[in-house]
Amino acid sequence: MFFLSWSQQLDRRLFEDSRLVCLALGLPALVSASGGNVDIMADGTTGLLFELENSADLAAKLRSVLAGETVLLPPAGIRETVRSRSASVVASEYGKVYRWLLHRAPVELVT
Repeated sequence: MFFLSWSQQLDRRLFEDSRLVCLALGLPALVSASGGNVDIMADGTTGLLFELENSADLAAKLRSVLAGETVLLPPAGIRETVRSRSASVVASEYGKVYRWLLHRAPVELVT
């Protein structure tokens, strides 16, 4: 399990990619419920969210993991949740948009 919590906005932005790398590797993450974490993480599925700067909530989440009370997706399931955010998929989708804008040709976008 990967743990990430930063209270300063700049610090959070520096480590946002770490969360995606963790999920892409199939590792669940324990991250603060702030910023992009809320959009990327599926609380209780791909990892756990804890209240920012709330050590009691963080401790409770850690205890639930260590006690085996929290059952998350297996690694393959966690990887699948971020597949659409991979560089190759995002680049391909941008390419489709650019081609459409240039040629107004219909394209099928991944949803």
